[in-house]
Amino acid sequence: MDIINDSKLCSCTCKNKCGCNHNCNCPNRCSCGCTCPRCCLRGPRGEQGPPGEKGEQGKQGPPGEKGKPGPPGEKGEQGKQGPPGKCECKDCCPCHSEGELVENGNFELWNASNDPVGWIRFPVSLFTGVFRISEDVLSGNFSAGIKNATAQQDVRVNPGCFYRFSFSARTNHSNSSLNAIVTFLDESQNEIETAAEIIIRPSLLPISPSTFNYYSRVTKKAPPETFYARIRLRAYTSGNPSEYVFIDDVSLFGI
Repeated sequence: MDIINDSKLCSCTCKNKCGCNHNCNCPNRCSCGCTCPRCCLRGPRGEQGPPGEKGEQGKQGPPGEKGKPGPPGEKGEQGKQGPPGKCECKDCCPCHSEGELVENGNFELWNASNDPVGWIRFPVSLFTGVFRISEDVLSGNFSAGIKNATAQQDVRVNPGCFYRFSFSARTNHSNSSLNAIVTFLDESQNEIETAAEIIIRPSLLPISPSTFNYYSRVTKKAPPETFYARIRLRAYTSGNPSEYVFIDDVSLFGI
């Protein structure tokens, strides 16, 4: 139904229920009682049209205020220890100027009895001892294969010094273990105290062929009565004739 034009309205006026002051003497009325043709005389409401196209995105607003810093993260792992410093003055650094102290630490030299030169080995039997190995080697041509035995060497050291003790090792059996100990001795070769100790328990030695792990410790400060340092490499194996703990590149030097 069309809205009635103003020219077609009757002349009387009154205030209708809808609150407007339009002419009211018209036969067409709303069901609510309002006589305003502008308000009432309309056709039915049409269906809602489709939504319009989405407008362009507005500009990004300014950044908000900076929040408070979060809590600190977990502490990371400690990095590897750097190489020892070098001393350019021999008179100033008597400990460092001694150089490498271990004789035949790479086990390249063996005497006619098949003993490693510079080392004492015990006990010695068919299934225990220190043996020359050419298959599992870290450097050079040979390494020491130890099974249920100890390789030992005493070296001359000075009191008041610190020493770095190191070696590389692997095994061919997961039950093997190794104790590597440095002990300070007096001039009569009596033990004073343990200077450094590296205990490698079963399953912690690498067993992959030719894969050696490097192990290192810094000794305690040598006491005033120190004259020697004793290096002992004690390997424990299960008794299998082919089972060894392989050791190479044993070192001790002042720092």
